[in-house]
Amino acid sequence: MNYEAIERLIKLINDSDLKELELEEAGLRIRMSKNDSSKIIYNEDARALNQSKMTDKCEAEFVSHTNNVNDNTSVISTRHEEIITEEIATEESNLEECFIVKSPMVGTYYSSPTENGEPYTKIGDSVSKESILCIIEAMKLMNEIECEVEGTVAKIFVNNGDVVEFGQPIMAIKL
Repeated sequence: MNYEAIERLIKLINDSDLKELELEEAGLRIRMSKNDSSKIIYNEDARALNQSKMTDKCEAEFVSHTNNVNDNTSVISTRHEEIITEEIATEESNLEECFIVKSPMVGTYYSSPTENGEPYTKIGDSVSKESILCIIEAMKLMNEIECEVEGTVAKIFVNNGDVVEFGQPIMAIKL
């Protein structure tokens, strides 16, 4: 999907009665929705952004141009990670008395030791100190992440196979 096609989608949703539109095509995920103030939410999976080889200049031009399409239209976010971070921050405030397990490294999150295996932990599982919570693969090394507290798994913020950043919340353990 190219710049012009995305721009046409923004115009179409703005001019229609649609409240929300989500498309996924060849590694590209676009989600647009109108809220009460007629703003459009636009986000794109970071991997698709890299695959399309958009430069910062093109991205800046896109944001600038789409803001001129309609005075009531604005681009809320062009990065999937920013939206996830905001959602996690909101959920963290709702998870009082929870220990937040954060990724100690950049890598790929795996919930089980094998591709189709049983996950180490699920929501509602009791965990103790040094229980294995998950694996983070970094530079072809599998790193087991151990629990630092005793409690119950209240929330898992990432999905199996997701790329995680250093310090990114992985799960919440209710103490």
